[in-house]
Order: sequence, then structure tokens, then C-alpha cells
Amino acid sequence: MPTKVVISEDQFRNDPKIGHLLDAHPEAFQDRVSSEHLVLIFFVLTELIKGKDSFWAPYFAITEKTDMCQFWKEEELSNLHDEIMKAEAMDETEVLRDEFDLIHEIASRYPDAINIEKFTFDRFLEAHTLVCTRCFGYSLPYLMIVPFADCANHHATDNQYELFNSRLSLQSKETV
Repeated sequence: MPTKVVISEDQFRNDPKIGHLLDAHPEAFQDRVSSEHLVLIFFVLTELIKGKDSFWAPYFAITEKTDMCQFWKEEELSNLHDEIMKAEAMDETEVLRDEFDLIHEIASRYPDAINIEKFTFDRFLEAHTLVCTRCFGYSLPYLMIVPFADCANHHATDNQYELFNSRLSLQSKETV
């Protein structure tokens, strides 16, 4: 797969406007347990901000939105009967807020490269969801999003594929 069509740390690193941030901010992009995810989230978020000017805009346009319980309001969480799940969702929401605050503070230092007005918590959640539900590479050197593979993995409509071998089909009809 050509690296040009893979969203990865390399895409971030090679971006002329923001690539230098990876090494300049190890507190976000190297030293945290979640750093590997934050690298992709930050890059995807900056691309989402570009809108139609992003190379990745057509891909982003076809990704479905995901309803993850850590994004639910307290009222919605109260409908859950599993107290542990509620607590974990609420804890994850706090972690996401902390991660957003960290990278928002970094982004705000670079107004020439990043439109901070569009660098919002809602966009962060969109980028976070995209990364967490669509990345590959947990056993590889680094995480990546491979839109081509993702399109085979996620569908806007349910699909079913059946392999059909006419010779075997005829044989089975003869034995019935």
C-alpha cells in the first residue's frame, strides 16, 4: 500500500506545516500511554479542519458516525443498568477532555498552521472516534488508518458476498 494513501505518523511528520510538532511536544506525542493514538488524532483533526481542502476529505465524507458511550450525556448514561460501564464511560470522558486540553494548548501555539477556532472538542471527538474505530497496526511498528482497507471493513449498507462455483453447484443439484 503506498504511504501516500495511508494516514500515519509519517503523514503527520511529513506535513510541512505541523510535522515539526511531533518532536517539539513529546509530552503529547511520545511520553503518554495514549501518544500513539494522539498522533493520529491530532493529524486527523487538523485534516478535518481543512474541510474540502484536505486530501482526505472524500474519505472522511464516507465514514459513518459512531455512537460511543463515552460521548453520552449523564442523562443518557443513567439508562444503563451496568454501574461499572457507566463509571468507565464517565472516566473515559474525563480522559478525553484532558487529552483534548493538552493538544488544544499545543495547537493554540501555532496559529499560522492551525485554525484554532475550528480546533474544537466536537471535532476532537470526531477524530478520536475515527482513529479508535478504524485504525490498524496494534501489532505493527505504528498505528495507521488505511482508507482502502477501511472501505472493505466498514459499509454504509449491509453487504453479503457469496462465492459461487457453478460446477460444484451443478454437482450438488445432481445428488439431491
